[in-house]
Amino acid sequence: MYAKDFAMFETGFDATKDALHLNALMKSDKQMWAIFDFKLLDSPPVLLPCVNPKTKLADGSFCYCSSWEVTLPATDSTAAKPGVVKLYESYDFNAEGKIR
Repeated sequence: MYAKDFAMFETGFDATKDALHLNALMKSDKQMWAIFDFKLLDSPPVLLPCVNPKTKLADGSFCYCSSWEVTLPATDSTAAKPGVVKLYESYDFNAEGKIR
């Protein structure tokens, strides 16, 4: 589903790079999924068409806003710690229909 030249703007705290590329994203996601439980609170998510900023015409990209409950699971000595993260993302596609 991702293009080989995939890049995502890095918006995390203390980011050391401007963007994450596919291998780094997959490694980061794998680490987060191993630690946290994720639950999409807006189901189904509302996907909105985006426009080219120069032409103001729909360009095949889309965006969405959502809320996710992210929980650090309980352990033998600690309670579960949930929090809600609001997320805005936009997706652009290449000619093959893969996320770039």
